[in-house]
Amino acid sequence: MNSKNSVGTLIITFALAILLIVMGTQVLSTTGNASSGFGKSLSSGITAMINGDEVTSSVQYLFRENRNKNLVNAIIMIIGILEICAGALVLINFFLPIKLYTVKSLLMWIVFALWCVVIAVVDVLGNHGILGDAFKNTTHVLAWLKGLSMHLIILGSILVAKNN
Repeated sequence: MNSKNSVGTLIITFALAILLIVMGTQVLSTTGNASSGFGKSLSSGITAMINGDEVTSSVQYLFRENRNKNLVNAIIMIIGILEICAGALVLINFFLPIKLYTVKSLLMWIVFALWCVVIAVVDVLGNHGILGDAFKNTTHVLAWLKGLSMHLIILGSILVAKNN
Protein backbone atom coordinates (compact mmCIF):
# COMPACT_ATOMS: atom_id res chain seq x y z
CA MET A 1 0.00 0.00 0.00
CA ASN A 2 1.34 3.41 -0.96
CA SER A 3 2.12 5.60 2.08
CA LYS A 4 0.11 8.45 0.52
CA ASN A 5 -2.98 6.25 0.61
CA SER A 6 -2.43 4.47 3.92
CA VAL A 7 -5.23 4.45 6.46
CA GLY A 8 -3.09 6.37 8.93
CA THR A 9 -2.37 9.12 6.42
CA LEU A 10 -6.05 9.40 5.54
CA ILE A 11 -7.04 9.63 9.21
CA ILE A 12 -4.39 12.25 9.97
CA THR A 13 -5.33 14.30 6.91
CA PHE A 14 -9.06 14.18 7.71
CA ALA A 15 -8.46 15.02 11.38
CA LEU A 16 -6.21 17.94 10.41
CA ALA A 17 -8.85 19.34 8.04
CA ILE A 18 -11.53 19.21 10.72
CA LEU A 19 -9.16 20.64 13.34
CA LEU A 20 -8.14 23.58 11.14
CA ILE A 21 -11.75 24.41 10.29
CA VAL A 22 -12.83 24.22 13.93
CA MET A 23 -9.85 26.22 15.19
CA GLY A 24 -10.33 28.88 12.50
CA THR A 25 -14.00 29.12 13.41
CA GLN A 26 -13.09 29.33 17.09
CA VAL A 27 -10.57 32.09 16.39
CA LEU A 28 -13.16 34.09 14.46
CA SER A 29 -15.79 33.57 17.14
CA THR A 30 -13.55 35.03 19.88
CA THR A 31 -12.38 38.00 17.81
CA GLY A 32 -13.97 41.27 18.83
CA ASN A 33 -16.11 39.72 21.53
CA ALA A 34 -16.40 42.80 23.73
CA SER A 35 -18.35 41.06 26.46
CA SER A 36 -15.46 38.71 27.16
CA GLY A 37 -12.85 41.43 27.07
CA PHE A 38 -11.39 40.40 23.71
CA GLY A 39 -10.97 36.74 24.50
CA LYS A 40 -10.14 37.47 28.13
CA SER A 41 -11.05 33.95 29.19
CA LEU A 42 -8.48 32.59 26.72
CA SER A 43 -5.57 34.74 27.88
CA SER A 44 -4.06 32.08 30.11
CA GLY A 45 -1.84 29.61 28.28
CA ILE A 46 -3.23 26.60 30.15
CA THR A 47 -6.82 27.76 29.64
CA ALA A 48 -6.07 28.31 25.95
CA MET A 49 -4.72 24.76 25.66
CA ILE A 50 -7.88 23.38 27.23
CA ASN A 51 -10.11 25.52 24.97
CA GLY A 52 -7.91 24.78 21.95
CA ASP A 53 -7.52 28.43 20.99
CA GLU A 54 -3.79 28.98 21.18
CA VAL A 55 -3.82 31.29 18.15
CA THR A 56 -5.86 34.03 19.83
CA SER A 57 -3.84 33.70 23.00
CA SER A 58 -0.55 33.80 21.09
CA VAL A 59 -1.40 36.87 19.02
CA GLN A 60 -2.69 38.68 22.10
CA TYR A 61 0.53 37.80 23.91
CA LEU A 62 2.70 38.99 21.00
CA PHE A 63 0.86 42.32 20.82
CA ARG A 64 0.16 42.78 24.53
CA GLU A 65 1.77 46.23 24.51
CA ASN A 66 -0.14 47.36 21.41
CA ARG A 67 -3.10 49.55 22.28
CA ASN A 68 -4.60 49.24 18.78
CA LYS A 69 -7.14 46.46 19.32
CA ASN A 70 -8.34 46.78 15.71
CA LEU A 71 -4.91 45.75 14.42
CA VAL A 72 -4.80 42.79 16.79
CA ASN A 73 -8.36 41.81 15.78
CA ALA A 74 -7.43 42.04 12.09
CA ILE A 75 -4.37 39.82 12.55
CA ILE A 76 -6.40 37.25 14.48
CA MET A 77 -9.17 37.30 11.84
CA ILE A 78 -6.65 36.79 9.01
CA ILE A 79 -5.13 33.82 10.82
CA GLY A 80 -8.59 32.34 11.46
CA ILE A 81 -9.60 32.77 7.83
CA LEU A 82 -6.33 31.18 6.66
CA GLU A 83 -6.92 28.22 8.96
CA ILE A 84 -10.47 27.74 7.66
CA CYS A 85 -9.30 28.01 4.03
CA ALA A 86 -6.46 25.56 4.58
CA GLY A 87 -8.78 23.13 6.40
CA ALA A 88 -11.43 23.41 3.68
CA LEU A 89 -8.86 22.83 0.97
CA VAL A 90 -7.49 19.75 2.76
CA LEU A 91 -11.05 18.48 3.27
CA ILE A 92 -12.02 19.07 -0.37
CA ASN A 93 -8.83 17.35 -1.50
CA PHE A 94 -9.63 14.48 0.89
CA PHE A 95 -12.98 13.75 -0.78
CA LEU A 96 -12.29 14.99 -4.31
CA PRO A 97 -8.58 14.70 -5.07
CA ILE A 98 -7.99 17.59 -7.43
CA LYS A 99 -4.77 19.05 -8.70
CA LEU A 100 -4.58 22.30 -6.77
CA TYR A 101 -1.09 21.45 -5.59
CA THR A 102 0.34 24.97 -5.83
CA VAL A 103 -2.49 26.66 -3.93
CA LYS A 104 -2.73 23.87 -1.35
CA SER A 105 1.02 23.77 -0.91
CA LEU A 106 1.23 27.54 -0.45
CA LEU A 107 -1.60 27.58 2.11
CA MET A 108 -0.10 24.64 3.98
CA TRP A 109 3.30 26.35 4.13
CA ILE A 110 1.61 29.48 5.49
CA VAL A 111 -0.24 27.43 8.10
CA PHE A 112 3.00 25.57 8.89
CA ALA A 113 4.84 28.88 9.43
CA LEU A 114 1.99 30.26 11.54
CA TRP A 115 1.94 27.11 13.61
CA CYS A 116 5.70 27.43 14.20
CA VAL A 117 5.05 30.95 15.50
CA VAL A 118 2.29 29.62 17.78
CA ILE A 119 4.67 26.99 19.14
CA ALA A 120 7.37 29.60 19.72
CA VAL A 121 5.01 32.02 21.45
CA VAL A 122 2.98 29.55 23.50
CA ASP A 123 5.52 26.84 24.31
CA VAL A 124 8.71 28.90 24.55
CA LEU A 125 7.98 32.59 25.15
CA GLY A 126 4.51 32.40 26.71
CA ASN A 127 3.58 32.81 30.34
CA HIS A 128 3.41 29.03 30.65
CA GLY A 129 6.28 28.29 28.25
CA ILE A 130 9.91 27.41 28.82
CA LEU A 131 10.79 31.03 29.61
CA GLY A 132 7.70 31.35 31.80
CA ASP A 133 6.56 29.04 34.56
CA ALA A 134 6.60 25.73 32.65
CA PHE A 135 8.91 24.21 35.24
CA LYS A 136 7.23 25.72 38.29
CA ASN A 137 5.84 22.39 39.49
CA THR A 138 4.86 18.97 38.19
CA THR A 139 1.41 20.11 37.07
CA HIS A 140 2.90 22.90 34.97
CA VAL A 141 5.52 20.58 33.46
CA LEU A 142 2.87 18.02 32.48
CA ALA A 143 0.56 20.70 31.04
CA TRP A 144 3.47 22.18 29.08
CA LEU A 145 4.54 18.77 27.74
CA LYS A 146 0.95 17.95 26.76
CA GLY A 147 0.57 21.26 24.91
CA LEU A 148 3.95 20.92 23.19
CA SER A 149 3.23 17.37 22.08
CA MET A 150 -0.18 18.38 20.68
CA HIS A 151 1.42 21.27 18.80
CA LEU A 152 4.10 18.98 17.35
CA ILE A 153 1.48 16.42 16.28
CA ILE A 154 -0.38 19.18 14.45
CA LEU A 155 2.87 20.38 12.88
CA GLY A 156 3.64 16.87 11.63
CA SER A 157 0.08 16.48 10.35
CA ILE A 158 0.44 19.68 8.35
CA LEU A 159 3.52 18.23 6.65
CA VAL A 160 1.75 14.92 5.98
CA ALA A 161 -1.29 16.71 4.51
CA LYS A 162 0.93 19.00 2.43
CA ASN A 163 2.69 16.02 0.87
CA ASN A 164 -0.49 13.99 0.38
